[in-house]
Parts: sequence; structure tokens; C-alpha cells
Amino acid sequence: MRTKMNKLFRVVFLVTTAATLVSAGSAKAAIVGYVGTSDGIISQVNLETGEATPLVNTALDEALGDIAISNTGVVYANSLSAEGGNNFVYKVNVFSKKVTPIGDANANNLAGLAFNTDSDQLFGSSFAQGSNPGSFYSLDTSTGLATLIAQIPNFSAAGDIAYNPNTKTFFATSTTPTNSTLFSIALDGTAQEIGDIGFENVYGLIYTDNTLYGLTSDGQQLTLDTSTGVGTFKNDVTGLAADTQILGASPAAVPEPITILGSLTAIGFGVMKRKLASK
Repeated sequence: MRTKMNKLFRVVFLVTTAATLVSAGSAKAAIVGYVGTSDGIISQVNLETGEATPLVNTALDEALGDIAISNTGVVYANSLSAEGGNNFVYKVNVFSKKVTPIGDANANNLAGLAFNTDSDQLFGSSFAQGSNPGSFYSLDTSTGLATLIAQIPNFSAAGDIAYNPNTKTFFATSTTPTNSTLFSIALDGTAQEIGDIGFENVYGLIYTDNTLYGLTSDGQQLTLDTSTGVGTFKNDVTGLAADTQILGASPAAVPEPITILGSLTAIGFGVMKRKLASK
């Protein structure tokens, strides 16, 4: 009996040790995000090296506008009409490669998407065109329908928004005649200009690990000063198809190390319990 108990405890010890190693490895894992490109492909990008790995081709009828990821790891994307018409919203499984149409957003020029990670609510921004000013929306993830929150003066979405849970606001990029400009948008649509980024066509934003990353359409990866808006070149994104443009970006969902640790430990104790019950 003692020998069998020793074996069972060794199983638990080995599983727990493995879980601890996984936890430590996860804590040191590379910082990654997702980017969507003009060829309809969503790729994972290493934000430390700039290396991109294609994940799924959405094959949308219109251009891929932007992408956003929910707290549960579901990726949402929108199509962007070249004529400035309404935009369709899709759900994308980057693992099974399945793209599911959800519905028409019924909002013109929707260019930016991001989730409020506190409420897991999807929001969007649009660029100005003709009589349509740049605007801020909430979106229903079950129907795709966008609800106008506010029209924003002197704002025309350059391509993305990113949620900052520390301030409960969104970062947003706006198009100007020269460089892109960084804005802050509150949940009620109140907006404030932060400053000139110093780079044009900053179409992707990722806020992760308390750092704001910007990605230009031609594949430059930047770090942005959240108090001034000034961008600093970090590296070039590599691994994307030639002649494609980055049109949007999103953080990538990563399982919490404690979740992995707890799951593996539970497996170990489950094994021990079944063994003991069978004796």
C-alpha cells in the first residue's frame, strides 16, 4: 500500500512541477498581437521581434477593416467598403479557420474595433467622409449592429482603437493631412487629442503589458508615448505577403499562467483520487 501511495504522490509531484514550469514559461513568453492585412489575412505578430505568422485567410468580399478580440478569445472583424458604405461584422475562429457572418453594422466608414476588456463590450470608430463625421459606436456582437455614441469633431479614424483598462478610455488614431494623431476617447464618446504621432497611416493599435504599440500600413512597428502621442520606431513587421497593408490590430488572448497551473494540478489530484477509489 505504501508503495502505491508513493507512486501516486510522485504523479502529483511531477504534474505540479510541470505546471509550475509552464507557469514560469508563460510569464516569460513573448508579447504577441494580431494584425489584419489588406489581403484578408489575420496573422499573429511577435511584438518584440516584429515577426508575423499567418493564421487565417478571412476571404471577405470587401477589404478587412479591423479586428478585435473578446475576453473569451473570440476574434471579430469588419469589412470596409471602398465606397464608404455600411460595414459587415464577422466572427473569426483563428484555430479552426472558420469565418461566420454576424450582420450589417449599419454604420458608414467603420474603421476601428476594440473591446472594453472590463465589460467585454465591442466598440468601434469611423472615419469622416463627406457629410459623415468621425464617430464612436458600441456594437452588438450577436447582430453586428452599431449604435452611435457620439460624433467627434476634428476626428477621422485612421484605422484602430485600443482600450486602456487603467484609465477606462480608448486610444484612437486619427488621420491628418500629414501624420496620424493620437486621441483618447471616453466611454461616453468624449474625446481629447493627445498629440501628433510623427508617422503617417498608423492603422493598427495594440495596448498590452502597459505599452501602446502602433503599426503603420507599410509595416512599421512603433511604441507610442501615451501622454504626448509621439511614436518611436521599434522594428519592421516581417513575414507578411508582399504588397499588403496592415489595416488593423488587436492584442492576442493568452491563458493566464495560474489557470494552466490550476488545471494541471487538478489533473494530478484527479488521477490520485481515481486510483485510491479503485483500491
